[in-house]
Amino acid sequence: MSASEDGREFRPEASERRLTSDLEFREVDPVPRYTKDVVGGVSFVPVSRAVGSGLEVLGYLWFSDAEGGAGYIPRARMVPMDSTRGSSGRFA
Repeated sequence: MSASEDGREFRPEASERRLTSDLEFREVDPVPRYTKDVVGGVSFVPVSRAVGSGLEVLGYLWFSDAEGGAGYIPRARMVPMDSTRGSSGRFA
């Protein structure tokens, strides 16, 4: 707190104190929330970045809501599968 020119005490708003005060690190949940071992099927989405006028796929986020599983697989770990099996790849 400080005094203004007219002698009144100045109290910064809570939002201003939040921006100027030191941050305290507190570990909230040290245990991972998602398992990496699932038995059933998973959904996945590609993770990509812009390269020139296109996109480069970096890897895939996978998840299973039913089993509480999730993870990330870099594209470099993908290996081709036999196309006669009807699958385009598997994780190594």
